[in-house]
Amino acid sequence: VFLGLLHSIDEHLWAMLRAEEPEQQLTQISQILQITRKVLKLREYSDEWLILNMFKMTQILKIIRRVNEYLETFRSEHPERCQEDIYITPLATWFILVTEFLESHLINVQTFNSYKRDYVMKHYGDLREEGLQILKTSWEDKKAFHYRLITRLCSAVLELTN
Repeated sequence: VFLGLLHSIDEHLWAMLRAEEPEQQLTQISQILQITRKVLKLREYSDEWLILNMFKMTQILKIIRRVNEYLETFRSEHPERCQEDIYITPLATWFILVTEFLESHLINVQTFNSYKRDYVMKHYGDLREEGLQILKTSWEDKKAFHYRLITRLCSAVLELTN
């Protein structure tokens, strides 16, 4: 439901968000990321429900892209706020979300049978590869934040290994 709602009000939501004060914007972005992480972890559909699962994953990837764009815009418009926790927290949460997205079995086309893999590649492309490119580019663009991010990301990476 959250993903469908976000899909239908995408432009309106981002315009409303931009009208808020910087601190409120980042708080709302953090909330969107936390909800998206919860949706990603939900297993509301059987693995056999390919189209619904792919809709879910394409919408999560869309959120990943949009929040990344938003955080980049925020950084250029408010450079003085970017060393504060109010910016680092959603940034770290974004990296955690992307990592969890990439770990999802729902987009691991290498494990799909040939029919399912061909269908997904034809209609959705390789979401994992696309997510990985976004992650790599964003990590390279945010070198100034690596030290502050590493401490927050280590626990998330360790969680994924369990």
